[in-house]
Amino acid sequence: VAACLAFDRVTAEQVLARAFALFPPEVVSVELLQAGLSEVGDLWYEGEASVQQEHFTSAMSVQRMEMLIASAPPPMRPERIIVASAQDDYHVFSPLLLTDLLRRRGWDVLYLGADVPAAELEETVKQTQPHILIISSQLLATAASLVDITSALAGYDLSIGYGGLVFIMMPQLQGRIPAHYLGPTIEGAVPVVEQLVQKQPAAPAIRKPDPEY
Repeated sequence: VAACLAFDRVTAEQVLARAFALFPPEVVSVELLQAGLSEVGDLWYEGEASVQQEHFTSAMSVQRMEMLIASAPPPMRPERIIVASAQDDYHVFSPLLLTDLLRRRGWDVLYLGADVPAAELEETVKQTQPHILIISSQLLATAASLVDITSALAGYDLSIGYGGLVFIMMPQLQGRIPAHYLGPTIEGAVPVVEQLVQKQPAAPAIRKPDPEY
């Protein structure tokens, strides 16, 4: 964190190299990359770090996650999982981290990136026929689009999971999405995803607003 706040890429890369030499990649991804990025994000929110410092840290973390995904072993399981960010959502670290953790457990994961429109996502589902679709949403405005996406895909034979910061900060939203909430942590989402792939349960019922509202 100190190296990123100082824009010291060389030192930051040395810290990462040392961490990856000592610990498994899953541990470094969660306890160093994700934790460090979260800390810098909190500093930005509190006015103690600039947006440039946050972007620098985010870019380094995303680049490292993309390298880890590229080096992951080939899939050993036949089921396919799609991971994407909701429409107008440009936060990619969390879905990248989930993609890497799932791939390292042998799953065939297709990562679609940020800002995936509902119509194009439906077309990709038709083409690739995944067993489960996972959508990440970090903001309230982008969380609203999850209702449209899940409704558009209601007729397909797949389970849909979702998660993101907004559902932790506003847990009442979890009851508004007709899909499976994956939990508050990315590492905790992995076994939930695996259960969804294997059992493919029906989507939970949602709480609809009353007519007066």
